[in-house]
Amino acid sequence: LGTNKSVISLNLTDNDIGDDGALALANMLVSNETITDINLRTNKIGDDGAKGIATALCTNKSVTTLNLTDNDIRDESALLLADILLTNKTLMDIKLSQNIGANYFESILAAHADPRMWAISYEKLMMVNDQAMKLFMEGFEHKTMRDVNKVIIIPVCQKTKKSYALSTNACGLKIDVFVSHSWDEPFGAFVDCIKQAYLNKLTKPNLWICAFGLLQGTTEEIQSQLGTGEVALDQSPFVRALKGATNYLVVRNCKTDLCARIWCICEFLYAKEIELIPDKTLVTGPDTFVNESISCDNSKSFDPSDKVKILKELTKNNSVNEINEYIKEFRAFGSSKKTVETEVRTTSATESVDMSSIERLLKKKDEEHDEELKKKDKEHDEELK
Repeated sequence: LGTNKSVISLNLTDNDIGDDGALALANMLVSNETITDINLRTNKIGDDGAKGIATALCTNKSVTTLNLTDNDIRDESALLLADILLTNKTLMDIKLSQNIGANYFESILAAHADPRMWAISYEKLMMVNDQAMKLFMEGFEHKTMRDVNKVIIIPVCQKTKKSYALSTNACGLKIDVFVSHSWDEPFGAFVDCIKQAYLNKLTKPNLWICAFGLLQGTTEEIQSQLGTGEVALDQSPFVRALKGATNYLVVRNCKTDLCARIWCICEFLYAKEIELIPDKTLVTGPDTFVNESISCDNSKSFDPSDKVKILKELTKNNSVNEINEYIKEFRAFGSSKKTVETEVRTTSATESVDMSSIERLLKKKDEEHDEELKKKDKEHDEELK
């Protein structure tokens, strides 16, 4: 069969070929270019045979369906088969029911398809921070997310052909907190802000951070995941992850204005729409750009086509002026500058502000102002009497 050019379907159901037979079949698949459908149901194939088949399918470009139902395949081999199904562009379906590793196999596939499962743990972020400090040494202070991505994240992604998050948690990790931030801020400062935000939380959250959630590599690999092009914006991984978050964290910095980036603006507006803002939102980091005024028309994007699509979608329900007014309000959250009264504290790398508490403070300020006016009116009326 290795050189056969006519057989396109192979059905060996219930033949007890075992691992030896599966390995012989795997050797054949390395060179065969015509077989598309293979049925190996009920054949007592274990992990050795399954691993051999998975290895052969790394290079085989003809097989489209593989039935391994009712065999003896465990989690370790199920992981390999799931990875092959996700990376082999020809292979469309693997059936693995009635195997010990079947549930694990399905969990891996489900996590890969659901951006809400592309989070990393707080503890994993701290480990990456420690790794970066050791790698960059004296230069760590100035290294950004882009540097960490190049040296730490991309090598993992390219080796496993999965995002960093899914590489470290094959079945995924459900999002608790969606993080909006800039790739150009110092990575250490970014991590410090997150540390401060959850300093007094006994249970640390699972974090959705773009660099870890998406498979990093070539521009084409990244663009294929972003939900631009023909895919509706609300089906992009960013928006789907936001919808699954229980809380929203905005990490500001002194280098880059988040409100001048179109993807951040997109995240702000969707976070507002799904009511993460204000009550479920924390803002941390310095308010350096609170008095900046940049129209969303002039916002920046790595890919200009992203900006065109995002603006087109966002302006369906909001005018450019309405978006700009909201962004102006958003800049003011947690600021001690003129835009917000001094009773609301400025956030820095050592402070974080709950946006619901800010709104309460502003409401209290308005109420105090109203009371003061009423008191003055009453005094004036008494003077007239």
